[in-house]
Amino acid sequence: MDTTKCGSIAFLKNKIILHYFCSVVGIEMTGPALSSFIDHRNKQGTKWRRIVNGEVKLTDSSFNMIKQALLTGKLSITKRQKRLVVFELKELYHTQLWHALSETFNKEDIKNVYDALPYRIQKTILKARSYSNGFSRFKNHPGNTKVNKIEQLGSYNALAALFTLLRDQQYSFHLFDDCHIHRAAFRLMLSTFQHPSFRAYHEEIWHFIRTNIIQHDAFNLTKIGLGFWNLTSAEIEPIICNEASILQLAKTANMIEDFNDAPLFLYLLYRNPDQKIILKGLESITAKEAIDMTPLDKFCDNFSRMRHRGRSPIKFPSDTFHYLSIES
Repeated sequence: MDTTKCGSIAFLKNKIILHYFCSVVGIEMTGPALSSFIDHRNKQGTKWRRIVNGEVKLTDSSFNMIKQALLTGKLSITKRQKRLVVFELKELYHTQLWHALSETFNKEDIKNVYDALPYRIQKTILKARSYSNGFSRFKNHPGNTKVNKIEQLGSYNALAALFTLLRDQQYSFHLFDDCHIHRAAFRLMLSTFQHPSFRAYHEEIWHFIRTNIIQHDAFNLTKIGLGFWNLTSAEIEPIICNEASILQLAKTANMIEDFNDAPLFLYLLYRNPDQKIILKGLESITAKEAIDMTPLDKFCDNFSRMRHRGRSPIKFPSDTFHYLSIES
């Protein structure tokens, strides 16, 4: 793995933020290209080359320059889309996920992450920890409903919370009573890989998870049913691709807008007893083949009510199918 002056996790943060920015504005992720778009005074791009190469961290000042260049630059996207991209960049820059992935992580780090998380997540963790054994392998345990609430949020800070709980020795039991957290963290991490920039660096991220967070031996992980942590980055690639295919079907059906919808959509899909029927309905829309859309419309209604506010409205699958059928 890369060892740089600004630290490997800080370097990863640099790359993911810059990768996302460059993909949106349509430039190469190089010092000169970034300098030309962001900072015309620094034509050689020395400053941005050092950030790209991980020689220095992305500072608040440099990050503000990125946001300003995005808002004022001439791009073929709407003002609303620009605001959404800026919001996404802020989420990537300020999330506690980078701290939760860091190599060194002591009691003070754990406290700092908990304190910096959004109040909604802090409150959920506090309630779960109030039980003598807050998280359990038993699905109906009260603490597990709290884990579900965190996973359902589908944010980077939600993932940071789950990773921090796994690194909090006070609540990481030798008997793996915290396996519900392991599964939630794994599922949410996979859906986060649907973000194009996380996908681009998923091998490095997976390395940090296996090295810094999941420190149990392979035998015990397999024995308790958590063998998915023993997978290599190459072995999780087909899982990521399969979820990407499902999400593409949902996008064709106008049920999701982009990667931001992936965590909640997949969370609800995997817990729906009509999962196979829903998938068949999505496939029928793409194929423009008639099928009963009632289960899919019902799923869509539930999903739309739970989506984050400010997202573009989505269409009911039956409406999309009708529209596509007329077009053909």
